[in-house]
Amino acid sequence: MPAPSLLPQQLVAFLEAVWSARTEAAVALMAVERAAEALDAEIAAIVCENRVVAAVGYPEGAVPVRELVLIAEDGARHELTVPGAGVCPVDTVMLDYPLVGTFILARAGPGGGLRHDEASLLRGMARVTSMAMRTQRLLDDERAAREESDRQAAENARLLAELTQRQARLTELAGEQAALRRVATLVAASWGQADADRIFAAVAEEAGRLLRADTGAVAKSGPPGCFTVLAVWTKPGMDFHFRVGEQLPIEESSLRSMIGAPIMVGGRVWGLVTVGVISSRSEALPAGSEQRLADFTGLLATAISNAQARSELARLAEEQAALRRVATLVATGTAAEDLFEAVTGEMRMLLNAGVTSLQRYEADGTVTVLAASSDPDTEVPLLSHLTLEGRSVAAAVLSSGRAARIDELEGPPGSQPGVFRGLGMRSSAGAPIVVEGRLWGVIIAHWRDSQAASPDTEGRIAQFTQLVATAISNAASRAQLAASRARIVVTADETRRRIERNLHDGIQQRLVTLALGLRTAQDADADPAEHAALLAAMSQAGDELVSILDELREISRGVHPAILSQGGLGPALRSLTRRASVPTVLDIDEIGRLPQPVEVAAYYVASEALTNAVKHANATVVHVNLGVTDTTLRLSIDDDGDGGADPAQGSGIIGLIDRVEALGGQLTLRSPPGEGTSLVIELPLEPSYRSTPAQDAPGGRDQGPGDLLRGQ
Repeated sequence: MPAPSLLPQQLVAFLEAVWSARTEAAVALMAVERAAEALDAEIAAIVCENRVVAAVGYPEGAVPVRELVLIAEDGARHELTVPGAGVCPVDTVMLDYPLVGTFILARAGPGGGLRHDEASLLRGMARVTSMAMRTQRLLDDERAAREESDRQAAENARLLAELTQRQARLTELAGEQAALRRVATLVAASWGQADADRIFAAVAEEAGRLLRADTGAVAKSGPPGCFTVLAVWTKPGMDFHFRVGEQLPIEESSLRSMIGAPIMVGGRVWGLVTVGVISSRSEALPAGSEQRLADFTGLLATAISNAQARSELARLAEEQAALRRVATLVATGTAAEDLFEAVTGEMRMLLNAGVTSLQRYEADGTVTVLAASSDPDTEVPLLSHLTLEGRSVAAAVLSSGRAARIDELEGPPGSQPGVFRGLGMRSSAGAPIVVEGRLWGVIIAHWRDSQAASPDTEGRIAQFTQLVATAISNAASRAQLAASRARIVVTADETRRRIERNLHDGIQQRLVTLALGLRTAQDADADPAEHAALLAAMSQAGDELVSILDELREISRGVHPAILSQGGLGPALRSLTRRASVPTVLDIDEIGRLPQPVEVAAYYVASEALTNAVKHANATVVHVNLGVTDTTLRLSIDDDGDGGADPAQGSGIIGLIDRVEALGGQLTLRSPPGEGTSLVIELPLEPSYRSTPAQDAPGGRDQGPGDLLRGQ
């Protein structure tokens, strides 16, 4: 504890130490260190708002920020638990700067609080600390302002130098832009080949003059390894022996120096613009000439692209007209033979092919030519079961399922490629015909030259294959619809015959027998000895009548379950699963009444699936799940039986498919052999559908007259 006589000297030493710091943070740290040392304190800290600016006496990372902040907010003496020293009294002094800052000091030992003179020393240290921190903040701001000023001065100098350079460049660009405008005017007004020739000549001259070259030229790439001169400009008095239309090797040049820039069209090098020096003058071409030359190639690329776009537009118009004609045939349900002939004819004219053909894949791996179109000098036979030996588009498409092309057809006589090679065809391209996810056939275009097909040929053919696939699918759908209608008629007839047979052979015969028995009882003598026998006969007749009513009830349930009409789909499914011959687990959402056709379809799907699980699948358990949203009913029936269910083999599934699809729904069947069967249907509900509460039939199941008789 310092002697009172030393306190002024300690304040002076504190002031010198604090003012020696060079930053605001360093001032705060120096202040708490010197205050703790001068007043023999265990803890010294400066707290501002919710943070500790500086603190000493705690291990690194162990400063109790929250506790110190609470002490600073209270502003009175407190006690502070100090590691290794126990509970120590705390003294606080408010700081003038930073605002709401507090100087906190904690000292251990008996009477550890500060004496009056020590408290005065602490207040003096607090004032010195506030002044030093405020001064350092001002100095820090001044240094930052000075650095920003120096940076702005340097930036201004740089901008001035850049402005000077750009002014010089503007003068240079003025002539360049004038030349580019003249070329751009020609490009904008160009329509034919004569305009293209004038543009090429203008570019060669403008580029040569602008770059102070002796010559300028425009050339087109090709054939491979060569270029074709399209335009040449030469400075007056210079002799340049290249002429327009010449084909020269790429390495050929008699120039002393030369630069060039490519003409890029559609991502490929179409040609180049070049300027060069013929004379032996000392100055070189201006710096940056390559980039300035590229500006001209951009304009040329635009002109060439415009010409190609006009040609492409005309081609697209022809293609769309052909597609519209074919689409009209598809929409009107034209016969397949006529449609196939129209497609091959349109494609041959559109692709400028020698032969186009439409071929169908057969189950034995061969193809059948269904239709073909050729030039007048070639006759294509419509052959069936052609093998796919050799190299052919048909084989490539069958293998990959994607469009393909072959530049050289190869195949033995009698094979698909051999037949078309015999007609003089060398190359071909084609696209698959996919009908409802299955590879059905292929459309192929053939040419007499190798590599005759353009890069987009397969895509253009594919547009026709999509229309053909639609026509084939439509024809199949129409056939399926006719078959479905026929099945509905047959099913209705069979149902009526079954009901008639059940009524005639079963209930009717039993009712006749019962009537005869009752007539016999009526004609019997009233001998008291035979009274008991008569009562027994009447009782037997009553039991027989109950049995007949039960049988009649079962027949009526087969026509339409009463509980479905009375209680709705949920109660009907519960009754159905209770009567099932195989253990059945029913998981059903709480649903109300649904539209009657939807309830009937879902009920019969579940009934048929449970019957199949017992009769055909040998299942031990069946799971039935029903869920309904605002727009869809989803019913799934899964069993653990033998699997292998095939709609084509009967089992009633075809009838279910017809019933579900008639309501706009979808039935999905998965039945791998040995893995059970999963049947899922989804039926659409009208957006305006609102369910009404379903009600179970009395007693939780459907009742009939037989139940009433039993009760009586």
